Amino acid sequence: MDDKCQICQAIFIPKPYSHNQKYCSKKCNRKAYYYSEKGQIQSKNALKKTMLRYHNDLEFKKRWQEKSHRYRISQKGRETKSKNRKIYRKSINGMLSDLKYAQSPKRKVSLKAYTMSFKGKMNSLRASLKRMAAFNSIIHQFTEYEWINTLNNANGICKDCNTYVGTRKLTLDHIIPISKAHNGQVYTIKDVQPLCLRCNISKRDTINEVCV
Repeated sequence: MDDKCQICQAIFIPKPYSHNQKYCSKKCNRKAYYYSEKGQIQSKNALKKTMLRYHNDLEFKKRWQEKSHRYRISQKGRETKSKNRKIYRKSINGMLSDLKYAQSPKRKVSLKAYTMSFKGKMNSLRASLKRMAAFNSIIHQFTEYEWINTLNNANGICKDCNTYVGTRKLTLDHIIPISKAHNGQVYTIKDVQPLCLRCNISKRDTINEVCV
């Protein structure tokens, strides 16, 4: 007759020589003892003894720190940290902590720095192209690095008004406006150009022959 483990809920076949087996393995058995009242008391007492030794025995403290460091940089340690972080962020305290951080000045400074970084710009461009392609059923056949090369070659000068605005203020413009593109229109790097924001907005859905 099959039984269900009271810890992991797995179905197992009890050993013939065991009486009233509740757990499928030694691991689940140890876990059940740990969560029991007796196990919790024993765990707290062991932790008190360890912490007492940690603060009074310098050699033990050194070995403990080295062992902790090796575990943190190991694959298992990183996986455990990531797993615990995900569990915490889904908890009430984790969500409150995220909300508090999102409204803090530190978050605003960090977000601004990331937005101005190369990685932040690449992610922003990728998301923008993806939104435009999905909404207008168009295809972009150029990479972010090709666009960066185009920006660098422009030397911060708008292709329309020939005004220097700086590389950071140049925006991506489709020479053939998206509103006039047919379904499945393919845009290569030659079909886009760097314009200043004012020219990009004023251009709207017109095709500027000077820019082509």
